[in-house]
Amino acid sequence: MLKTINWEEYLKLNIDTQDVSTIKIFEKRVGIEFPAEYYDLIVPNQGKTPELYLINIGRAEVEVGPVFHFLESGNGAHSSYGMGYMRNVWEKHYPKLVPFIGAGGSGSCFALDYSKGAVPKVVFINAEAEPGGAKSIFLVADSITEFLSSLKDED
Repeated sequence: MLKTINWEEYLKLNIDTQDVSTIKIFEKRVGIEFPAEYYDLIVPNQGKTPELYLINIGRAEVEVGPVFHFLESGNGAHSSYGMGYMRNVWEKHYPKLVPFIGAGGSGSCFALDYSKGAVPKVVFINAEAEPGGAKSIFLVADSITEFLSSLKDED
């Protein structure tokens, strides 16, 4: 069962989270379909950070950053938190991963892993490791719900 998560504004976005047409275009371009839980739990929180902001990835606790957004254009920090931008950053190294939420401040992020099929798992992409290396990708959760249920604040 998913615990209640409060979301805090991180980016001031002028975005209609009910309009999913841009998301559908993104899915078609990338060749994936986001699971229903993505639409229910992530889309309404574009540009926001969870109040419970830490997750244990097995080797360390990592801060969870803002949810990437689907604005068509942006500048500065807004564009670097866009789904299209983040997909372009990581696509050549990980074509079956779709980044969806930031992690810390190092360029690392959490992504949906479609490498095993249409139902994605949540992985951590370590931007400080050599792409494709043993320490570059870590399985975090079997679903978005499990990922969000694992969030916590400082002990």
